[in-house]
Amino acid sequence: MRGIRLRKFKTREGEIDVKLEFQEKDRQNLENLENLPLFANGSENLYKLTSLADLKVMPGPQRIFRQDRITSMGVSARLKDITVNEAREKISKVLGNYQFPPGYSWNYGERFNYEEEATQNMLINMLLALALIYFVMASLFESLIFPAGIWSSIFFAIVGVYWFFLITDTVMSFMAMLGILLLIGVVVNNGIVLIDHIIQLRNQGMSREAAILQAGRDRLRPIIMTAATTIFSLLPLSMVATQVGGNGPPYYPMARAIVGGLSFSTLVTLLILPTIYILLDDMRNWARRLIQRALAR
Repeated sequence: MRGIRLRKFKTREGEIDVKLEFQEKDRQNLENLENLPLFANGSENLYKLTSLADLKVMPGPQRIFRQDRITSMGVSARLKDITVNEAREKISKVLGNYQFPPGYSWNYGERFNYEEEATQNMLINMLLALALIYFVMASLFESLIFPAGIWSSIFFAIVGVYWFFLITDTVMSFMAMLGILLLIGVVVNNGIVLIDHIIQLRNQGMSREAAILQAGRDRLRPIIMTAATTIFSLLPLSMVATQVGGNGPPYYPMARAIVGGLSFSTLVTLLILPTIYILLDDMRNWARRLIQRALAR
């Protein structure tokens, strides 16, 4: 009834669109449609459409959706004061107990699948970021041990994120994971500044304990200034519900992740990272002595 497009007709002047459809007079009213002639397959008998079907005028869908060759209908809703995971639980409780007619079923839409795929991709990106950061630091420090100490500040930063989320009652989301990914690149800067200065002082002839104390005094102000400028600049964004594009996910989980992780990791860098450096340095000295004893034999 709506017609079907055929192959284009080629002429010297160009191509012409060709469409096959019933005549306009056969599509004017319901009576014309009832008298539509039909031929049986392999027979010359003529039938009318009204003898094969009951025709009624009633509302119908403007378009038919099919997914994997199955007719489907999508239902969308805007979430207010509720997360995607909480919405999934509520939908599962309602539709899981509903008895659908034979041939009907339900499933989560593309939005839920997108959240899961985005979370998996973000985890892969985090692992790649950790690996690349370690390789860069290992090449710059010319050591495989000291970068592991700076790596520990990343772990404490993630712990700080979860603690801050617990205090502020913030749910882990895609934007929060994006904030953790950004946090990884910021946190290592403080550790690199401190550890690199310790190594420089030791190369100048200072003892390990004296170099650690001197590096702490020299790098205290730069580390605090770097962390404070980042934290205070993100505080306004962490307290409002501004959304991406005006209708997307809110920014505040990302800002709170950076604020909480950077605050806690800064304390770790100044207090715990020197202790971790001493443990790793002792481990390196022990490995050297072990190798020297093995070569002496």
